[in-house]
Amino acid sequence: RKYCYCLKMKPIKRESGKTVLENNKFSIELTSLDFNELIAFYNTFLSKYKENKKFSLNQNAMKLTKVWLLPYKPNISDHIIIKMQSPLVVRNYTDNGQEYLSIEDDNFEEILNKTVNRFLNDISLKDEQVQIKAIKAKRTVMSLFRFKANATLGVFEIKGDLKAISALSLSGIGSYRGAGAGMFKIIG
Repeated sequence: RKYCYCLKMKPIKRESGKTVLENNKFSIELTSLDFNELIAFYNTFLSKYKENKKFSLNQNAMKLTKVWLLPYKPNISDHIIIKMQSPLVVRNYTDNGQEYLSIEDDNFEEILNKTVNRFLNDISLKDEQVQIKAIKAKRTVMSLFRFKANATLGVFEIKGDLKAISALSLSGIGSYRGAGAGMFKIIG
């Protein structure tokens, strides 16, 4: 996938084992390396907005109230500091299947860098590599479809080629970017 998104739900509270949105609103921020894909998402959301319908999900209903494009103005250099907006999922394939790593695993940064640089290679940025290092991070758990996976939130440093860092700022980092993982914002 060449896109990622994050779901923002604040403020939230827990009541009787359920998560409750205090103001009954949430937002989704979406970025994509593929401009055509981004426009397709935008047009789909816009058409659903114009229908003015409610979407049912379990015992809840949602209604799309706003759709807008934000300008893309990143402060890109060959050395940036990022903060994860959605959990960073790092999947490692082993002889026994797959495992999901967090900052608590010794090989977390090694597998993260392999994953990200393999993605850069897949999108024809073969000569551009990056190095990602955790600055201040913590383990979390993310629900992915029918299972829960170890993940990481926090602040990271990315060093590397400008083209590669620019591409990652639009596509996100790690695994399951198309499922709401791996989105970050540049903070320095």
